[in-house]
Amino acid sequence: MFSPLETGIRPSRLLKGIVAVCHLLALIALFLSDLSVEYFCLLLTLSLLSLLWQLNRCRLSYADAVLAVRWDANRKQMFLFLRDSGWLQVEQIETAVALPWVVVLRLRMKQRYFIQSLVVMRDATDANSFRRLRVLASFGDYLAPPDDSATGSLPGSG
Repeated sequence: MFSPLETGIRPSRLLKGIVAVCHLLALIALFLSDLSVEYFCLLLTLSLLSLLWQLNRCRLSYADAVLAVRWDANRKQMFLFLRDSGWLQVEQIETAVALPWVVVLRLRMKQRYFIQSLVVMRDATDANSFRRLRVLASFGDYLAPPDDSATGSLPGSG
């Protein structure tokens, strides 16, 4: 079957190309615009800083980079391996989008306050693992909903 799945994630050249093309289009639009020199320089600086920041995130060299995914749909468990934290358990899958070339997951993790977004391009893992990840994201049984005790509802008050 498709579960359990454990796969490593490597930097995606496809994602780097998409980021570079989008920034190139923004720079072309900036050069074609009729802005004053101050605004032009400000927007040019912000665009180049954004490009550097996004390319750094595409290289998976930052502290919160996700390097592996372990998803056991039968047990309704999912773990992410982060560069600085090791294996962390996913509490809830907020959103899952699976397309033929990308899988996007928005995840709430027990050890983190903010929602973690995970974008896995088809060239970021081997073809079989990407196919299994797409099937799990599309049709898989998501993680168990939180307990009623966590929300504060009383038994029988339903």
